[in-house]
Amino acid sequence: MHSVIAAAIREQKKDILYDETRPFIERLSEELDFGSQWGQGYKKAEDIWRKTLPENSVRFMEIHQCRGECLMMSEQYKEAIEEYIKALSLLNSQVWPRIEMASDIAECYLMSEDLANAKIYFMQALNDLDKWEEAEAGMQAHILLNLCEIEKHLGNRMESEDYYQRALQDAQQSGDPELISIVRTYKTQ
Repeated sequence: MHSVIAAAIREQKKDILYDETRPFIERLSEELDFGSQWGQGYKKAEDIWRKTLPENSVRFMEIHQCRGECLMMSEQYKEAIEEYIKALSLLNSQVWPRIEMASDIAECYLMSEDLANAKIYFMQALNDLDKWEEAEAGMQAHILLNLCEIEKHLGNRMESEDYYQRALQDAQQSGDPELISIVRTYKTQ
């Protein structure tokens, strides 16, 4: 119940934030309209924000995170990793964005078939999840199943099975039938 309430509060805050920033975003969107060159306006946005925001503003982290997401979606994984790492370096004590970005970096490494680095960042995300005050069984199960797959590809059957069992245990503890089904389906693949 706590996570449902927290999610509702986050949504309320998001609506308020959107209302307050909409004029700035609309102006910025017009200035950054690069037509078919999708995602090319981030440098200009960064330049605009550097003129108006304090140097340690979270907005710079958000620019690098958004740029990383664009690059990841366009399958430019090396460049996406660089942007996510820049964003991570600008985070302070925010745990959830750190979890998301570490997981995204791991996904980029995984898509690039760099299993060793994917494992490092999935482990970082998993460790940060332990610090997160809200249970995120779905995210944890996703990370554990990715680690399971990495270990399987590396030939480490025991470690792979351990990650799978942890994912199954987390899914069962969550009581979410869809998550339990996803984890069980993974085992049969």
